[in-house]
Amino acid sequence: KDSEDLPVQSAFLLVASRKSTDPEKPYYARFMNEKDWTLFPEREGCEYEDGYEHSLLLSRKFNRSNTPEKFSYTHLETFQKIKKDSEWL
Repeated sequence: KDSEDLPVQSAFLLVASRKSTDPEKPYYARFMNEKDWTLFPEREGCEYEDGYEHSLLLSRKFNRSNTPEKFSYTHLETFQKIKKDSEWL
């Protein structure tokens, strides 16, 4: 059974140096412990600059397993921005 009382967690996200063409999920991103890029939605408070990889600290809250998005994310901090072409896109 999914717990409704899971605490808010921290998550580190790497956002790729170029955007996708999907208007609902415009970013390529991956969590720091993963190697594959996935599409990720816009995050309020996060400023994106094309050509740079952004390392973000997010809070992650469990929504429920029966919702379209299992987690909701809030931008806490951009702690690194590096000018480079993201690999494996």
